[in-house]
Amino acid sequence: MRKGPTLFEYLHLKRHKLPFHSKHNIARQIAQGMGYLHAKDIVHKKLNSKNIILECRVKVCIMDHSMSDKQLDRNDYGCIPRGHLSYISPELMSSLQIEPPRIFATQSYTKESDTFAFGSLLFELLCERFPFHDLPPHSLIWQISSGRMPSLHNFRFINGLKALIKRCWSLNPGQRPAFCEIGQILQENVSHHRRHSCSEPDLLHITGQASTRGLCT
Repeated sequence: MRKGPTLFEYLHLKRHKLPFHSKHNIARQIAQGMGYLHAKDIVHKKLNSKNIILECRVKVCIMDHSMSDKQLDRNDYGCIPRGHLSYISPELMSSLQIEPPRIFATQSYTKESDTFAFGSLLFELLCERFPFHDLPPHSLIWQISSGRMPSLHNFRFINGLKALIKRCWSLNPGQRPAFCEIGQILQENVSHHRRHSCSEPDLLHITGQASTRGLCT
Protein backbone atom coordinates (compact mmCIF):
# COMPACT_ATOMS: atom_id res chain seq x y z
CA MET A 1 0.00 0.00 0.00
CA ARG A 2 1.29 3.45 -0.91
CA LYS A 3 2.19 5.67 2.05
CA GLY A 4 2.89 8.89 0.19
CA PRO A 5 2.92 10.63 -3.20
CA THR A 6 5.06 9.49 -6.07
CA LEU A 7 8.06 11.56 -7.10
CA PHE A 8 6.15 12.24 -10.33
CA GLU A 9 3.28 13.76 -8.36
CA TYR A 10 5.71 15.70 -6.20
CA LEU A 11 7.62 17.24 -9.12
CA HIS A 12 5.00 17.58 -11.85
CA LEU A 13 1.61 17.88 -10.17
CA LYS A 14 2.26 19.46 -6.78
CA ARG A 15 5.37 21.20 -8.16
CA HIS A 16 7.19 21.16 -4.82
CA LYS A 17 10.78 22.42 -4.88
CA LEU A 18 13.36 20.12 -3.30
CA PRO A 19 16.73 21.51 -2.17
CA PHE A 20 19.78 20.24 -3.98
CA HIS A 21 20.96 18.13 -1.03
CA SER A 22 17.60 16.32 -0.87
CA LYS A 23 17.68 15.57 -4.59
CA HIS A 24 21.15 14.10 -4.16
CA ASN A 25 19.94 12.00 -1.23
CA ILE A 26 17.03 10.63 -3.27
CA ALA A 27 19.28 9.80 -6.23
CA ARG A 28 21.80 8.04 -3.95
CA GLN A 29 19.11 5.86 -2.39
CA ILE A 30 17.65 4.92 -5.76
CA ALA A 31 21.14 3.87 -6.91
CA GLN A 32 21.59 1.79 -3.75
CA GLY A 33 18.25 0.06 -4.27
CA MET A 34 18.95 -0.64 -7.92
CA GLY A 35 22.44 -1.86 -7.06
CA TYR A 36 20.88 -4.37 -4.66
CA LEU A 37 18.49 -5.63 -7.34
CA HIS A 38 21.22 -5.97 -9.95
CA ALA A 39 23.42 -7.83 -7.46
CA LYS A 40 20.57 -10.36 -7.31
CA ASP A 41 20.44 -10.42 -11.14
CA ILE A 42 17.04 -8.71 -11.12
CA VAL A 43 16.31 -6.23 -13.93
CA HIS A 44 13.70 -3.68 -12.88
CA LYS A 45 12.52 -2.72 -16.41
CA LYS A 46 10.19 0.08 -15.20
CA LEU A 47 12.38 2.56 -13.35
CA ASN A 48 10.59 5.92 -13.50
CA SER A 49 9.33 8.69 -11.21
CA LYS A 50 5.91 7.06 -10.82
CA ASN A 51 7.65 4.12 -9.12
CA ILE A 52 9.36 6.31 -6.52
CA ILE A 53 7.19 6.84 -3.45
CA LEU A 54 7.95 9.63 -0.96
CA GLU A 55 7.27 8.43 2.57
CA CYS A 56 7.76 9.70 6.10
CA ARG A 57 11.11 7.95 6.49
CA VAL A 58 14.13 8.07 4.22
CA LYS A 59 14.27 4.59 2.75
CA VAL A 60 14.26 2.82 -0.59
CA CYS A 61 11.84 0.17 -1.76
CA ILE A 62 11.31 -1.03 -5.30
CA MET A 63 7.90 -0.62 -6.91
CA ASP A 64 6.95 -2.32 -10.17
CA HIS A 65 3.92 -0.46 -11.50
CA SER A 66 3.45 -0.67 -15.25
CA MET A 67 4.21 2.32 -17.47
CA SER A 68 0.84 1.82 -19.14
CA ASP A 69 -2.18 3.88 -18.09
CA LYS A 70 -5.54 2.30 -18.85
CA GLN A 71 -7.23 5.71 -18.69
CA LEU A 72 -5.29 6.64 -21.84
CA ASP A 73 -6.14 3.46 -23.80
CA ARG A 74 -7.59 3.85 -27.29
CA ASN A 75 -8.27 1.14 -29.82
CA ASP A 76 -6.47 2.94 -32.66
CA TYR A 77 -3.40 4.35 -30.89
CA GLY A 78 -0.49 3.08 -28.87
CA CYS A 79 -0.58 4.90 -25.53
CA ILE A 80 2.13 5.66 -22.97
CA PRO A 81 2.08 8.20 -20.10
CA ARG A 82 3.66 11.62 -20.61
CA GLY A 83 7.44 11.60 -20.26
CA HIS A 84 7.84 7.84 -20.13
CA LEU A 85 9.40 7.49 -23.57
CA SER A 86 12.47 9.28 -22.16
CA TYR A 87 13.22 6.29 -19.89
CA ILE A 88 13.50 3.86 -22.81
CA SER A 89 17.08 3.17 -23.92
CA PRO A 90 18.11 3.49 -27.61
CA GLU A 91 18.42 -0.26 -28.15
CA LEU A 92 14.90 -0.78 -26.77
CA MET A 93 13.50 2.27 -28.55
CA SER A 94 14.68 0.87 -31.89
CA SER A 95 12.66 -2.30 -31.25
CA LEU A 96 9.35 -0.65 -30.24
CA GLN A 97 6.21 -2.26 -31.60
CA ILE A 98 2.67 -0.92 -31.42
CA GLU A 99 -0.39 -3.14 -30.95
CA PRO A 100 -3.02 -0.59 -29.86
CA PRO A 101 -3.30 0.36 -27.13
CA ARG A 102 -0.02 -1.39 -26.17
CA ILE A 103 3.49 -0.14 -26.92
CA PHE A 104 6.24 -2.64 -26.15
CA ALA A 105 9.87 -3.43 -26.95
CA THR A 106 10.67 -6.72 -28.66
CA GLN A 107 14.26 -6.63 -27.36
CA SER A 108 14.92 -7.75 -23.79
CA TYR A 109 15.38 -5.27 -20.95
CA THR A 110 18.82 -5.40 -19.36
CA LYS A 111 20.77 -3.95 -16.45
CA GLU A 112 22.14 -1.45 -18.94
CA SER A 113 18.64 -0.33 -19.95
CA ASP A 114 17.91 0.20 -16.24
CA THR A 115 21.00 2.42 -16.09
CA PHE A 116 19.75 4.47 -19.03
CA ALA A 117 16.42 4.94 -17.25
CA PHE A 118 18.29 6.10 -14.15
CA GLY A 119 20.06 8.75 -16.23
CA SER A 120 16.70 10.11 -17.38
CA LEU A 121 15.34 9.92 -13.84
CA LEU A 122 18.37 11.81 -12.49
CA PHE A 123 17.86 14.48 -15.16
CA GLU A 124 14.17 14.72 -14.22
CA LEU A 125 14.97 14.97 -10.52
CA LEU A 126 17.62 17.67 -10.93
CA CYS A 127 15.90 19.71 -13.66
CA GLU A 128 12.31 19.10 -12.51
CA ARG A 129 11.18 18.23 -16.01
CA PHE A 130 11.45 15.30 -18.41
CA PRO A 131 14.23 15.09 -21.00
CA PHE A 132 12.87 16.33 -24.34
CA HIS A 133 9.78 17.67 -22.55
CA ASP A 134 8.99 19.97 -25.49
CA LEU A 135 9.26 17.40 -28.29
CA PRO A 136 6.38 15.42 -29.85
CA PRO A 137 6.63 11.63 -29.37
CA HIS A 138 7.84 10.80 -32.90
CA SER A 139 10.71 13.31 -32.62
CA LEU A 140 11.66 12.04 -29.15
CA ILE A 141 11.76 8.45 -30.42
CA TRP A 142 14.07 9.46 -33.28
CA GLN A 143 16.36 11.50 -31.00
CA ILE A 144 16.83 8.72 -28.43
CA SER A 145 17.17 5.97 -31.05
CA SER A 146 19.94 8.03 -32.65
CA GLY A 147 21.69 8.63 -29.33
CA ARG A 148 20.97 12.38 -29.49
CA MET A 149 20.27 13.21 -25.85
CA PRO A 150 19.62 16.71 -24.43
CA SER A 151 22.54 19.06 -23.87
CA LEU A 152 23.37 19.63 -20.20
CA HIS A 153 25.56 22.66 -20.83
CA ASN A 154 23.15 25.29 -19.50
CA PHE A 155 22.01 23.44 -16.39
CA ARG A 156 23.33 24.62 -13.04
CA PHE A 157 24.41 21.49 -11.24
CA ILE A 158 27.73 19.84 -10.54
CA ASN A 159 29.81 18.78 -13.56
CA GLY A 160 30.30 15.36 -11.99
CA LEU A 161 26.54 14.77 -12.16
CA LYS A 162 26.39 16.00 -15.75
CA ALA A 163 29.13 13.52 -16.64
CA LEU A 164 27.24 10.75 -14.83
CA ILE A 165 24.02 11.44 -16.73
CA LYS A 166 25.90 11.44 -20.04
CA ARG A 167 27.49 8.07 -19.22
CA CYS A 168 24.12 6.60 -18.25
CA TRP A 169 22.80 7.82 -21.61
CA SER A 170 25.64 6.27 -23.64
CA LEU A 171 24.46 4.90 -26.97
CA ASN A 172 26.69 1.86 -26.37
CA PRO A 173 25.14 -0.10 -23.46
CA GLY A 174 28.57 -1.44 -22.48
CA GLN A 175 29.75 2.10 -21.70
CA ARG A 176 27.02 2.75 -19.12
CA PRO A 177 28.18 2.51 -15.49
CA ALA A 178 26.96 -0.20 -13.13
CA PHE A 179 24.92 0.94 -10.14
CA CYS A 180 27.73 0.12 -7.73
CA GLU A 181 29.84 2.71 -9.57
CA ILE A 182 26.94 5.16 -9.77
CA GLY A 183 26.57 4.95 -5.99
CA GLN A 184 30.26 5.67 -5.53
CA ILE A 185 30.11 8.68 -7.86
CA LEU A 186 27.12 10.11 -6.01
CA GLN A 187 28.85 9.56 -2.67
CA GLU A 188 31.97 11.34 -3.91
CA ASN A 189 29.85 14.37 -4.80
CA VAL A 190 28.32 14.74 -1.32
CA SER A 191 30.71 17.49 -0.27
CA HIS A 192 30.03 19.41 -3.49
CA HIS A 193 26.28 19.12 -2.92
CA ARG A 194 26.66 20.46 0.60
CA ARG A 195 28.51 23.50 -0.68
CA HIS A 196 25.72 24.18 -3.16
CA SER A 197 22.87 23.69 -0.68
CA CYS A 198 24.26 24.65 2.76
CA SER A 199 22.16 27.84 2.81
CA GLU A 200 18.93 26.05 1.88
CA PRO A 201 16.56 24.33 4.34
CA ASP A 202 16.46 20.58 3.86
CA LEU A 203 12.78 20.03 3.13
CA LEU A 204 13.03 16.32 3.87
CA HIS A 205 13.70 17.06 7.56
CA ILE A 206 11.23 19.83 8.48
CA THR A 207 8.93 18.31 11.11
CA GLY A 208 5.25 18.42 10.28
CA GLN A 209 5.65 19.30 6.61
CA ALA A 210 4.61 17.10 3.70
CA SER A 211 8.19 17.30 2.47
CA THR A 212 9.44 15.19 5.38
CA ARG A 213 8.70 12.23 3.18
CA GLY A 214 11.47 9.82 2.30
CA LEU A 215 11.20 7.65 -0.75
CA CYS A 216 10.68 4.33 -2.35
CA THR A 217 11.56 3.24 -5.84
